[in-house]
Amino acid sequence: MFFQDLCKRALIICILLVQASSSYSSMTSSNFKIRVSVNDNGGDSISSLSFRLLGSAGQPAIDTMTSTSFVSKNGFIYNLRFGDDTIAIASPNGGETLAVGTAKNILWTTVSGIGNVKIEFSTDSGSTFPNLISYTANSGNFAWNIPDSISQYVRVRVSDSANANVLDVSDANFRIAGGFSLTSPNGGEIWTVGDARTVTWTSTGTISSVRLDYSTDSGFTFPNVITASTANSGSYAWTVPDSIATGIRARVSDGVGFDTSDANFAIRGGFTLTRPNSGDSFQAGTTETVTWSNTGTISTVRLEYSSDSGMTWSSIVASTTNTGSYVWSVPNLNTTQAKVRIVSATDAATADTSDDVFRINPIVLPSPPDTIVIVSGNHALGAPSAALPLTVRVVDTGGSNGVMGARVTFTVTHGSGSLSSPTVYTDASGYATDTLTLGTAAGVYRVEARNDSVTPAKSVVFTVYADGRDVPAGGNTLGLGWRMVGANKNPAGWNLKSTTGGLPNATVYEWDANAADNSSLNGTKYAVPGGDAVRGRAYWVKDGTGGRVFVPSDGFATSDTVQVRLRVGWNQVASGQYFYVSWDSGVTFDTSGVNDTALPQSQRLTPAQAGASNAIQNKVYWYTGSNYIYAPASETPSLVTMGLKPMVGFWVKANQSCTMFILPNPTSPETYATEILNQAPAYLSAGYGQPLDNEWAVQLIATSAGLSDWQNYIGVKSTPGERRAASALEAPPVAAGYVSTAVRPQGTQEWMAASYAEPITAGKTWDVLVASDMGVTTLTWDNVQNLPTQYEAYLLGTSGGAVNLRTASSALVSSATALTLAVGLPEYLAPFLASPLSRDLSFAFPNPATDIVTFKFNLPAAADVSIKIFDVGGRLVRELSASGSAGTNNLTWDTTDKNGQKVGSGVYIYKLESGGNTLVEKLAVVR
Repeated sequence: MFFQDLCKRALIICILLVQASSSYSSMTSSNFKIRVSVNDNGGDSISSLSFRLLGSAGQPAIDTMTSTSFVSKNGFIYNLRFGDDTIAIASPNGGETLAVGTAKNILWTTVSGIGNVKIEFSTDSGSTFPNLISYTANSGNFAWNIPDSISQYVRVRVSDSANANVLDVSDANFRIAGGFSLTSPNGGEIWTVGDARTVTWTSTGTISSVRLDYSTDSGFTFPNVITASTANSGSYAWTVPDSIATGIRARVSDGVGFDTSDANFAIRGGFTLTRPNSGDSFQAGTTETVTWSNTGTISTVRLEYSSDSGMTWSSIVASTTNTGSYVWSVPNLNTTQAKVRIVSATDAATADTSDDVFRINPIVLPSPPDTIVIVSGNHALGAPSAALPLTVRVVDTGGSNGVMGARVTFTVTHGSGSLSSPTVYTDASGYATDTLTLGTAAGVYRVEARNDSVTPAKSVVFTVYADGRDVPAGGNTLGLGWRMVGANKNPAGWNLKSTTGGLPNATVYEWDANAADNSSLNGTKYAVPGGDAVRGRAYWVKDGTGGRVFVPSDGFATSDTVQVRLRVGWNQVASGQYFYVSWDSGVTFDTSGVNDTALPQSQRLTPAQAGASNAIQNKVYWYTGSNYIYAPASETPSLVTMGLKPMVGFWVKANQSCTMFILPNPTSPETYATEILNQAPAYLSAGYGQPLDNEWAVQLIATSAGLSDWQNYIGVKSTPGERRAASALEAPPVAAGYVSTAVRPQGTQEWMAASYAEPITAGKTWDVLVASDMGVTTLTWDNVQNLPTQYEAYLLGTSGGAVNLRTASSALVSSATALTLAVGLPEYLAPFLASPLSRDLSFAFPNPATDIVTFKFNLPAAADVSIKIFDVGGRLVRELSASGSAGTNNLTWDTTDKNGQKVGSGVYIYKLESGGNTLVEKLAVVR
């Protein structure tokens, strides 16, 4: 090789090529270090050296190259490249990894004289360069947007666009890789062995499939394969493996690019505690088995219990083998708030607890239980579906010490409510509480709390109220939809048709004894109320769609006395209280007539006293929705109690103006008396006993178009007091759509629901009235079998004639038909059953007569009667008329003519007429 000195003096240069071969051809495109030794022959120092290395055919290979390090005045070291190009690529030059879609600067250097360059890349280690990047000016720098050409064998080539032989290529391969972003799990997650989880990621570049791995050493190694190959869909369903650790990371890759979780996540085992759980009850001092299941490999566990629903914990066992069960010696506790939990001995976060509390009963009772008392919750008031606590206490024989651990069973005996727990054990002070959730219906609920830790068991009964009164749909004309409603609180301006607490489209009527008869409502005294509801009064309410009527929230429940002024006649009343009130002991009357509060409570009359003084009738009448019942019911001794039910209206009949007081004294209806729970006891035919001559009754029941009136009775009682107590008036009908039956002894005026007479020797008759605005009525009877055997009973006046109650069961009756019920010996009944004006039963006596003549005649039913008396010449002497009743009738003649003058002796002819029947006979008068 030859160097041409470009300096001012000639030099002798010795070149040491640090290369295994010194031939030119083998040194093309290789990097070398050249050591140049310089002998200046003059001894002057040389600070720099310039030279040219000539290639073959006089073409320069390197021009004006300056030493990179000065060793001494006698030597320089050069980094030198041999070849045919004068372009050198600086980046990318091998080993880099470039992500698809990112920007990368291609850098190169050239000698002067090259204007433009061509830039290409290869994906097969430089064997071919089919991919053009750009033609660009020879600036030494080009910003390359990395294409979607994923490969690990990429090289760049830069060449002189005018001379393709002047070029350079990346010294080694670099990579173009797709981009990944692992999104889940990405750090911080806690996944449980066996869970179904989803690994998710995003990618750039065309990547058909990926590999998923996970690490348990915070990403230092990834020896665990999730899947060796799966489609690059961005997600993969992974069942979490049994690789419990806290340094878990996931990785997604394609052999070129990859991404891992940004931080560690955890894989933990899991427990499911299967016993004890909600509803379990353990006895202290016994052993019980705690059971559980688990996922993942967990070798040891610890068990703990809580007596306060998990607020604090105590150890069952600090460490035990994870076998799935453990026998526990139950501690001596008295709690309803017990829980158990299981915890991994190596990871406190891996745990499970009882789903809900369970019961632990104490070993011993401090003293024997004796009785149970109500503490709170009786006569509670809540909205439908409200939850109300009920508390009792079990005490010992002395009654002063509470008994711990006594078992109390709560049971709903009336209403559709539900209890939170059927069995509760008393605490250390003897208290036990259960929670009643009311149903959706308004009305009365009953709950029995029974202490069966004592023999015999003892119990108490709670009476609880769901606020309001349900009014059924009543869009038709029947009386089935009517309800008599009154406020159960201070109404505070409550209107029964208000939009809140009322029925806006309801029909509302109030009975007003002083009002004129309402011809559009059966001639009754109903009128539309003039304003808001008055506490203590009741109103008929009917609504087409029905609903719940209640005093709105601006009304309030109070414990004060309600007073109602009663007019003479029928009055619609309500208790005004939100609880039951006893009619016998919770209601009084002031009959002084001075003012509403003239007499103190001690001087007022009880209902029995007011009834005995004839101030009122001692009966309360209640409409069931289809008929009336009434109380007190002396004929049914087990049902003598009468309670005024909240928000229910009643009829009370006053014989004089007075004031009724309803005291704030809650009472509880008997649990066995459904009649009392629903409102008031009924007269029942079963209560009339054996057929006795001085104690019997017959029940009459009228039905029409789905309505009924079944509480109607005739009979006899031994004493006046019994007769008075058993008798009852017939209350006014509902405003529209009714059927009504009433009775009365012949010769009296007031219609009764129940009418009792003194014991009879021959017979007795009662008028019977059946009325309805629903059409033809069916009248039936009951208890006839308990009549004394010597008596017969007949219903007279029906369109079909006399009906024998012993052999027939019913009769069809038109509305407002006047009937007669006759009971007695056959000879007593003969006039009722014979043909009208029968000659055997109809005659004048005495005959001949001197002063007074009595005409005796029989009628099968009540009818008008006329008697015309003629002389033998056919001239009318006198005419008599009367209203006859069924059976035997008597009408007297004083033997005077129509001018009031006594007639003379002689023979006279009389003509008796009734209902189209005629009897003509003679009589004589002797002076």
